[in-house]
Amino acid sequence: MALAWGARFSESNTLVADREEMTARDQKGVSRCRVVQLLVIRAREVGEGWKAFRNATMDNVILGVLMEPLLARKSELAVREGTSLMNRSPISQR
Repeated sequence: MALAWGARFSESNTLVADREEMTARDQKGVSRCRVVQLLVIRAREVGEGWKAFRNATMDNVILGVLMEPLLARKSELAVREGTSLMNRSPISQR
């Protein structure tokens, strides 16, 4: 999981080029990186193999908390729509 977070914010030439290529392909203009996506998928597979999502230990909770923002795409959608994920009401009305 630490590798996925590091890759997400890295300024490595390889990762920057991958991010730019994926952004150019995406019609929505969302910055994405295949390397980060693959690392997150692999971290999820390892977590499922260890049954980390079934056993409530502090390490497993930390894994889930770190993984959730990398897996969730709804937060980006909510920001574009101008709504909050908690109550789905428009942000301007709060």
